[in-house]
Amino acid sequence: MKIYVVFTGGTIGSKKDDNNIINAKEEVSDTFLAEYRNRYSDNTEFAVSFPYMILSENINADNAEVPAILTGYETTKKDGSVVRRPLENITVNSYHVTYRDNKEIIEIPETFDEFLEDYPESNAHGDVDAYGIWARHIDNLVLEDINVVPRSCNTRKAICLYDVNNKN
Repeated sequence: MKIYVVFTGGTIGSKKDDNNIINAKEEVSDTFLAEYRNRYSDNTEFAVSFPYMILSENINADNAEVPAILTGYETTKKDGSVVRRPLENITVNSYHVTYRDNKEIIEIPETFDEFLEDYPESNAHGDVDAYGIWARHIDNLVLEDINVVPRSCNTRKAICLYDVNNKN
């Protein structure tokens, strides 16, 4: 039997080092898969991959409540060096979302923490300053045919990009 596992760099397949840095590639697949090897025969073969190109398209939603949050992370190690782990090569195409037109009660902070203890849960960020797409720490983000209809009382921008390189 062969089982194919895709580690996205999120909760599954992630490991934090002493500096609280998440690294999905080093030693994680063996550590994670060791738990599952006991469930299958010794002849089971595991294939592992780490995707770095994501295409999300043809999203149509009504009565939305929260924005799409796309984020990598950045942190400072104990020695003062900065580690940046961006999402890479993300394309969002044909994204059509209409918000539920109800009352909007939001509290947008002045700055957005990295929330490494909660990463990659997007709800850890709480309210953000975009109603459609909020993106941070991404290399090569492509947004095409984006249409987000906000609540009538909305005060936020449709799209906010922070530390996003090669955007359009």
